[in-house]
Amino acid sequence: MGGSTGTHVWGARNYIGEGWQGTVRAGGHGTFFFVPLGTGELRRYHWNTEIEQWSTFDGAQYEVIGYGFDRYFGPGKTLTVVGDGSLYGVDDSGELRFWNRVGDEWDDDHGEVIGTGWDVFDEVVAGGDGFFYAFDVGGNAYLYRYSSAARTWTTQGQHIDEGWGDFLDITSAGAGVLYATAEDGSLNWYRYDNGWANNGLPRHVGEGWEITSMLTSPESCS
Repeated sequence: MGGSTGTHVWGARNYIGEGWQGTVRAGGHGTFFFVPLGTGELRRYHWNTEIEQWSTFDGAQYEVIGYGFDRYFGPGKTLTVVGDGSLYGVDDSGELRFWNRVGDEWDDDHGEVIGTGWDVFDEVVAGGDGFFYAFDVGGNAYLYRYSSAARTWTTQGQHIDEGWGDFLDITSAGAGVLYATAEDGSLNWYRYDNGWANNGLPRHVGEGWEITSMLTSPESCS
């Protein structure tokens, strides 16, 4: 798809796995994070596009890199991933935690608390380059930006839109590009860059998405 303009040409659907009951997040560059249903185990997978196969880790198709991540799924909770493999999660206490992976280890296994009061949002989506899009129960959209290097917020709670409460799923491909699934199964494109492209109106880029979990990496667009 043309992320910058909302143009789209779909290829054939290709099945690459089964047994993925749980929550999946795309980390970019073929990396996926999976928390199996009923567990808190955080698994890391890598899809090798050159040979169209899953990479192996000591003979297994995945590696376990964390535990207790089931607390970041459900109403008022979220787990979002950026392209460098960093994670941001909101649990039922409303704390926003940041995990930074260096090599094969986390800086902090429990996640560094970088914000509080985030349980007011229904959904939080990482948009790449430190940007976050947060959506509250009233359908209001807010923009945040966090500098992981300086460990500080440069933008907080900037109200950028309303009417986002009816979407089933929202994800970002980076560079301000957002894809939102409506209850009728339509897939809609938006882009925010100091203002909304296309006068804030969505561009319809697909249908039949009401039963599909949508995955995009915030590193897809630049």
